[in-house]
Amino acid sequence: MQTLRPGDTVRSAITVLELYQQPILPIIGEDDGLIGVLTAHSIAVALTGHQGAMAVGSDAPCAKIMVAPDLVAASDEPVRATIDRWLDAQSPGVVVVDAGRVVGLIGPAEICLALLEDDS
Repeated sequence: MQTLRPGDTVRSAITVLELYQQPILPIIGEDDGLIGVLTAHSIAVALTGHQGAMAVGSDAPCAKIMVAPDLVAASDEPVRATIDRWLDAQSPGVVVVDAGRVVGLIGPAEICLALLEDDS
């Protein structure tokens, strides 16, 4: 899982999303706590100014366009409860935290694998 800091550029975020194929890119503060997220969709909205957003350039800091995470799970939350919340939220993924620090990311592939294991 890759993370970025608020001062990293939108261009860096695009590169990370492309290289690592993450559904969500957590933006973390100095204490490694979650302060926002970026998705391919939120970046595209910001770059185009779509949906009434102010358009930004690729050299803009991530802090300027990050959004609140749709879904956050504690590291000790039962997997099935996380999956149920993910299905209800229709989020691209789940950011996992432990004691306020980002420790993982659960995307659609991981969720499907967990369901497959439950089925066997």
